[in-house]
Amino acid sequence: MIDLGTVPKDGKVKYLIQIRTRTTHESKSGRITRVGIQCNCCSNVFTVAAFETRAGSKLHCPFQNIRLETGIPLLQCLLDAWNKQQQSKCKGFHFVDFGGEDPNDDSCGICGDGGDLICYDSCPSTFHQSCLDIEVNTRCRMSLLHSYGI
Repeated sequence: MIDLGTVPKDGKVKYLIQIRTRTTHESKSGRITRVGIQCNCCSNVFTVAAFETRAGSKLHCPFQNIRLETGIPLLQCLLDAWNKQQQSKCKGFHFVDFGGEDPNDDSCGICGDGGDLICYDSCPSTFHQSCLDIEVNTRCRMSLLHSYGI
């Protein structure tokens, strides 16, 4: 969620317990880290579920009750992160401009995405190293591509 920008690294969070009178009170607070939530009272890092237990709750709904300082529950942050991840997978086709001086494609011939591409002088196709699942060796690039039928 940090990498997708739905929660800030070192962002403040608090576990809210709703009482029968419909009022809420803060039980524990902490900061978001890449490995969990660092509790403000003891500085230990807990998973989301363990932070709920640390707060003294037995509701088993940590994503609903742990909230950012803006009041947004972690559940909403998680849903936003899933949506962003799904949107990044659905980029569609990229336009390839053949009119420029560069004869090579602007997108990977396997996944269709741009980025750091391997280009060759004798072929306009380009590929991501990870899409070819190869280790780049400058002396045998062409033989590796040839083994993939490219």
